[in-house]
Amino acid sequence: MMQQFADVASVQRWGACAFAEIADDVTQRAAARVLIRIGACEDIVAALVAHPLVANVQEAALDAAEKLLGAAVRR
Repeated sequence: MMQQFADVASVQRWGACAFAEIADDVTQRAAARVLIRIGACEDIVAALVAHPLVANVQEAALDAAEKLLGAAVRR
């Protein structure tokens, strides 16, 4: 969804929030690692680059990045 609507800030924020929720859930760590393998981090970076002046996209994307990376290192 994030790739299809890269120019829509609300979709980018929604997608980043969804990634963050999955990665933050201790029962979903395996799912977070799958998201990383299929390109979630790249989607987050694309959202950051595409919407540099949209604060809520930046906040959601950075939160998602932090949580995904945290889920990747916790096993």
